[in-house]
Amino acid sequence: MVIRSLTPMYILKNLNQQIGDGLGFHHQLLAPENPGELDEFELARIEKPEDVRDRFLNYFYFGTESDDTRVSQAFNRAANPFGDRIKAFLGSDSGHWDVPDITAVTANAYSMAEHEIITEEDLRYFLSIHPLELYTSLNQDFFKGTGVEKAANEYLSLVISHLY
Repeated sequence: MVIRSLTPMYILKNLNQQIGDGLGFHHQLLAPENPGELDEFELARIEKPEDVRDRFLNYFYFGTESDDTRVSQAFNRAANPFGDRIKAFLGSDSGHWDVPDITAVTANAYSMAEHEIITEEDLRYFLSIHPLELYTSLNQDFFKGTGVEKAANEYLSLVISHLY
């Protein structure tokens, strides 16, 4: 009994029963009694690789700085599963202390196309399409009253017409 009471699982289980762990039922996901039975994909109903794409890729966006050349991997459709683009976009470093001229931020991003790190089409997704999709996904009027309202509406109309 003494040895059993010193195992981490036994201590955790008894401590949870006495004071709780603050995680509610989630502690079982962090330290299941039989880790071999843990299925991390069960709640997401992941059954095949395409399910990961369908559940996550379409809904996750990744903001990066304008000079982050790792963006090229996000747009490398030949290397990415299913030939998809990862939704990377300019997360703007224009407010950083080391950016004395905010007009240089987009110039930095364009330099990736100039150096053929990404294509001009990738640059369009990076600077325009992915941010537009992100900001209008919950509010189609996000750009209403701004200088890009017309262009945003034209793009959204084009996308919607291709869906139906």
